[in-house]
Amino acid sequence: MPGPDEVWSEVLSFLNSRPGRLLAQGTVLSAVATLAYAGFGHSLNFPGGDAVTTIDAGAAQQMFGPAPSLAPVPSLTPAGTPTVASSPSDSDAVAALRVVLTADGETQTVTTAADTVGELLAEQNLTLGDLDRLNLRSTTPLITGLKVKLVRVEKQQTIATEKVPFTTKRTRVGTLPAGTTKVITKGVAGQRRATYSITLADGRQISKHLLSAELVRQPVTAVIQEGPEKPASSGSDDSSSSTGTKADSLNWAALAKCESGGNPRATNPAGYYGLYQFSLSTWRAVGGSGNPRDASSAEQTKRAKMLYNKAGAGQWPVCGRKLFT
Repeated sequence: MPGPDEVWSEVLSFLNSRPGRLLAQGTVLSAVATLAYAGFGHSLNFPGGDAVTTIDAGAAQQMFGPAPSLAPVPSLTPAGTPTVASSPSDSDAVAALRVVLTADGETQTVTTAADTVGELLAEQNLTLGDLDRLNLRSTTPLITGLKVKLVRVEKQQTIATEKVPFTTKRTRVGTLPAGTTKVITKGVAGQRRATYSITLADGRQISKHLLSAELVRQPVTAVIQEGPEKPASSGSDDSSSSTGTKADSLNWAALAKCESGGNPRATNPAGYYGLYQFSLSTWRAVGGSGNPRDASSAEQTKRAKMLYNKAGAGQWPVCGRKLFT
């Protein structure tokens, strides 16, 4: 069994080491007192300079009290260094990391111990779908105040029933008075069933693509006969919208609303333009130049009145009756 001086020498050697200095002063004194009671039972020697101070067991008990129970000794690493737990302040520093997370329609500030965006999502039990998108890479390191947004993306198919516009066929005949028209066949819109692929981001549609279309009902082509053109009368370039005839008292606003929705720039793919849906040939017949949709509303109305004075309301076979409302 080692002598008292040898035991104390080993204790001092440990206390002078780095692991020994990490132990609390009270724990060291408690351990030393315990070793004194347990190791040699009768005296405790404190080396100091060249002298050795000896305290008998009774004095030691008066100074330190009854021999304390031996506290658990920290486990040693293979290198012989005691394992020291991280300080509470270190854990607090990790837990204090706060980021702003938006996902599944909710934005919240979360406190996290994660290091990257990907780890944060895993921590919050958020799984990325094949089409989902992140505003940051999953490997992006987290910092306090960082904004992370997860957008849920999905594709769907939808079927819509749509109108198919009819076309108009116009034929000029000599059997009609000049400047007049006659509806032979009324046009009827067709119908189709269209299948679309739509893309939704967090439930909001961001794109739509036609996949296929099935014609359910064929459109009926409108067939209209037109009489010969009349040359424009002199003075037809007058910019006034008034014609000085009974046409001035008719409801031109109602006619325009019926023909074009009141839009002076309206265009029908069949070749009709402006407020009153002039064909280019009819527009020129009443002194117009260029395209009717490029003329002012006043000029379009003036030439519509001129057309009425020449050929009557039959020039507008569907909406002409609106003139008299």
